[in-house]
Amino acid sequence: MFIADLSHYDQIFDVVRKINPISCIIHLAADSRTDAKWKSVWKNNIIATKNIYMVAKKFGVKRILFASSNQVTYGYEAFFNRLGW
Repeated sequence: MFIADLSHYDQIFDVVRKINPISCIIHLAADSRTDAKWKSVWKNNIIATKNIYMVAKKFGVKRILFASSNQVTYGYEAFFNRLGW
């Protein structure tokens, strides 16, 4: 088992280095709360995702399966809720 804070590039790098070669990374980690504070979204969603892509590029990982969070769709949900849809 490996534990890493995805907002720390070096931690992800160390894990991937230990289990390389990798054909695919499945990225499901994020702060999906629609009321999450910007600091948490920045760290856990944006920086973490950037780090995963950078490490994948470094090690030649060809595929990343990324499941987006509520942060992406929340604006649409709020908009349609205001319309009564």
